[in-house]
Amino acid sequence: MRCCGRTTIDTSADSPWPFPGALAGQPLSNHHLGTRLRQLGIYSRPGRTSALMGLSTQLPGAVLADLLGISPETATAWTESGGNWAQYAAELPGRTHPQG
Repeated sequence: MRCCGRTTIDTSADSPWPFPGALAGQPLSNHHLGTRLRQLGIYSRPGRTSALMGLSTQLPGAVLADLLGISPETATAWTESGGNWAQYAAELPGRTHPQG
């Protein structure tokens, strides 16, 4: 199998990874996946940014910082665009959580 000008391992159907890497049992690295997507004209940054900004309107800064592992200052800056956090806290007890 050839991709991106390099020979890669042709994987079997029993691989646990949706994007297997060149090393057996390892996934494709973030860097190489990004390179392959950009070569196809797919850019992930705008979608990622949009998803993070959407999330910041649904969660208070402290929760967002803890969830994403970002600084509280960054999370607060993201959430300053809106959100009724009193309503968020009131809705928490009624939310259903997926079984994991």
